[in-house]
Amino acid sequence: MRVPSAKLRLCSVWFQRGLSRGIEMSEFGTSSRARPFSQSLGKKLGLAVGSIALATIIFTIVAVVGFRQVSDSVSQFGEQTMPRLRAAIVLKQVGGEISADTARLASAASESERDAIAGRLSQSLSVLVEAADTLMAGTAGAADADSAAIAESLTGVRDVVGALRDNVSLRLQTGKKIAGQIAAILTAKQELDAALGPYLEDQTRGTKQTIDLLLEDVDANIMKLLELTAGFGVNQSLHGLTSIADRLVGVAIEATTVERADQLEALAERRKELKVWVQDRLSNLLADSSEGAVSVREKSKLLVAAAVGEEGADILETQRQVLRVDAAGQELVAAGNRHINTLLGLIDRVTTRATDDGAAAIDRADRVVSATQAILIGLSVASILFAFAIGYFYISRRVVARIARLADNMRQLADGDLAVETVKGPADEIGDMAEAMEIFRDNAREVERLTEDQEKAKQAAERTRREALQSLADGFNARVASIVGDLEGSVTRLVSSSQAMSGDIDTAAQRSQDVAQATTGAADNVGAISSASQALLESTQDMTGMMGKAASAAQAVVTDVEATDRAVEGLSKAAEKIGDVVQIISDIAEQTNLLALNATIEAARAGDAGKGFAVVANEVKTLAGQTAAATTDITAQVAAIKSTVQAAVNAMSKVSNGVGEVDVIVGESSNASLAQSESTREIVARIQATASEIRTVTDGVQDVVRTAGQTRSGSDTVLDAVETVRTRSSDLSSELSKFVADIRTGTA
Repeated sequence: MRVPSAKLRLCSVWFQRGLSRGIEMSEFGTSSRARPFSQSLGKKLGLAVGSIALATIIFTIVAVVGFRQVSDSVSQFGEQTMPRLRAAIVLKQVGGEISADTARLASAASESERDAIAGRLSQSLSVLVEAADTLMAGTAGAADADSAAIAESLTGVRDVVGALRDNVSLRLQTGKKIAGQIAAILTAKQELDAALGPYLEDQTRGTKQTIDLLLEDVDANIMKLLELTAGFGVNQSLHGLTSIADRLVGVAIEATTVERADQLEALAERRKELKVWVQDRLSNLLADSSEGAVSVREKSKLLVAAAVGEEGADILETQRQVLRVDAAGQELVAAGNRHINTLLGLIDRVTTRATDDGAAAIDRADRVVSATQAILIGLSVASILFAFAIGYFYISRRVVARIARLADNMRQLADGDLAVETVKGPADEIGDMAEAMEIFRDNAREVERLTEDQEKAKQAAERTRREALQSLADGFNARVASIVGDLEGSVTRLVSSSQAMSGDIDTAAQRSQDVAQATTGAADNVGAISSASQALLESTQDMTGMMGKAASAAQAVVTDVEATDRAVEGLSKAAEKIGDVVQIISDIAEQTNLLALNATIEAARAGDAGKGFAVVANEVKTLAGQTAAATTDITAQVAAIKSTVQAAVNAMSKVSNGVGEVDVIVGESSNASLAQSESTREIVARIQATASEIRTVTDGVQDVVRTAGQTRSGSDTVLDAVETVRTRSSDLSSELSKFVADIRTGTA
């Protein structure tokens, strides 16, 4: 016999009551008498759980012992090996930085750079010593020798850094000394140039004056010729002195850039030659006791003293000292690198031992882990076998099987099968559950009987309610159907009238729209004509303005051409004057040539006493010949200028005539453009008036179109409202029919 699903809730209530009763009975029975071990499921399960807990404790002890040994090995690696390895890494890194900084210190260009690099080196050395102490901590035996070697290398590096700093200080001082010597040489050169300039200018001016006097009367100025010869010698000496001074400064500057001692020796030989040349040039100035000559001699001696080093400031010797300092610095850098390389080799050796110690600690940890793992695996296998035996032979076959059968009985009872019979077993906790399920089954049978009586009373009340609802639905459906029919007829007539009115409005709107489009097209055409006419008027006015500007520009061109013509005529006259001056110079050159010839003849008559005069006469003759040749070239150039100027005059005349003709043509075109502009302006005014009238007509037609559209919109609104009423009437009829049908269905 099965229980309907509607009775399950009531059954569950009775099940809870029966289960509570069974538990109370079980607790009463358990408390009233102590169960023996063979009848107590809890004691048996407690024994199994205790066995598993004992195995877990054994696992924990084995794991703790193994992990402690591993922890000791790892601690040794972390506290001894890792710090030493980190120290080795720091030593290598800092060693490379020290090697690079020593090279930078050797090439420091200023005291601030030297101090900055030396500060970094001091910090690096401190870090290096600290890392070396960490690396050698806890070592003994062979490591003692390595410790001594590392300490010796560190001392060597520190000594090299100190010596290198002193070397850099000496190099910077020597560089300042060279800079001071170069500055002194340049100052002496500037003072010499300042003295040479005025003196050379005075000598040149005196020579020119002597030549002028000589040209006036050669016969009466024989002594002037001798003074002229001496002046030429002084000028040559001054120019040579300037060149030698420049070369002395160049030798001094070149000395600061050489890198080998043999190059300095070659520069010393060149400097000696230049010193002799300076003294030779100064000997030509001994006869002159003027202030300029005395100043030049003094400044030249100062320059020689500064460049050659007669006062103990020999720049070559200073550069030799610089080369020695640089060589010593390079040796110090090499020594520092050797100490660093030795230190890095020792660090590698100590690092290798530290790595071996760490590897040994890791091997010990691996062996402990392997042994612990083997023990744990053995215990795990034994525990698994023990748990399997308990689970399969006792829990699965003795406990789970009985619980599964009891669960099947409960499931059948929950599905409504009240004829189920429980299977009883030993008098333990599961047996108590079986007794509780029998109580629940008896209660469910009582619930089934009560439920059948209640269902019969409910069916009688439902039949009475359906009959009353059926009668009410029939009367309501008849009244509503009559009202909906009348409403649909009225709506249909209203729709027909609205559609007819909408058609008339569409026809009127279409015709008004056609008229509006026609007038709009006409207005657009007239507007286009008006725009084109306006553009033509503006173009005509622009052309008139441009004609006026062209006339003004042509007039300005005529004025400029006339001014250019006058300027060219002035240039032609100036060229003619240049020709006259050239002729005068040519005549003077011929006279000078004759005077030189006479002087040569007189020198020949004088014999040996007139040889110097003959040389001067030949020089004057040569100058006269060069002057005559130059005047010939100038005459040819002036003739070419005059020819070019005449061609320019002719071209300017043609340009002036052409511009005048252009001015006349532009004036006539301007008058014609003014007349055309007036005619175009009248056409534009008439077209604009016509366009205004067409726009008035178009606006009226547009008003008609808008009115028709508004009427059409109102008609559409009425049609939409009527259609909505008709649709809602149909919906109302459908909903009422559905409502009545639902009522009838509910009463069926």
